[in-house]
Amino acid sequence: MEDAELVDEIPAVEWPIVIKNGENSLGKKLHYILHYSQENNELNCPYDNVNDILTDKVYKKGDVISLHDWDVIILEEQ
Repeated sequence: MEDAELVDEIPAVEWPIVIKNGENSLGKKLHYILHYSQENNELNCPYDNVNDILTDKVYKKGDVISLHDWDVIILEEQ
């Protein structure tokens, strides 16, 4: 991971939050935030400028992302 310079791209999160990454057909990076808990939680946005494609909310690095029970958030980098 360090040799491929991917370490900085992986935010430090712990269970019950899991982040998966991908790319859409337009070549934009996607980040899938999966919240495996019935308890509400929060996550500080680890990305510079992203749009939640399900709610159209915009987050900047450090913004608080509210996670509800068993939530899924899909962020697209701008």
